[in-house]
Amino acid sequence: VTNVNGEIDMSLDDGDVSLKNCNGSKFSFDFDDGDLTMDGGNGEIYAQLDDGNAYIKNGSFEDVELKVDDGSILLETDLSDNGSYRILGDDARVELVVLSGGGKIVVDGDDTSVRASADFRERESSEDRHVYTLAGGNSQVRIRTDDGRVRISNESDKM
Repeated sequence: VTNVNGEIDMSLDDGDVSLKNCNGSKFSFDFDDGDLTMDGGNGEIYAQLDDGNAYIKNGSFEDVELKVDDGSILLETDLSDNGSYRILGDDARVELVVLSGGGKIVVDGDDTSVRASADFRERESSEDRHVYTLAGGNSQVRIRTDDGRVRISNESDKM
């Protein structure tokens, strides 16, 4: 799917979807078994993937809710000052790359490893919770994963 500037809402049982230069302000995906690849996008995005992966690059989202079971999430996006970002995974690998902006990032999880690049300041660290801040904004990011790996970086300091 290329160059669609309206709302996109997709549900798939088995299949992969690739979007490029889609500049609508609302995206919704519900996949039972498949991958979502997206280059660009802004506004709101919701994705539920049971056995799949979400690779979202060059975004400028203000409201994000991504859920995956047994898969991976890569989210590269600007963080809006008043933005809300929620990433949930079970047996998932999550990578967040902040293209611009900043804020508070809270990672909760059981048996989850977390790595953050040097620009992220660790404010709290325990077995089940890690809290970071990144200068440059006031967004709120919440990541929750069980038995997963989380990696956080920004555009100037990709890991």
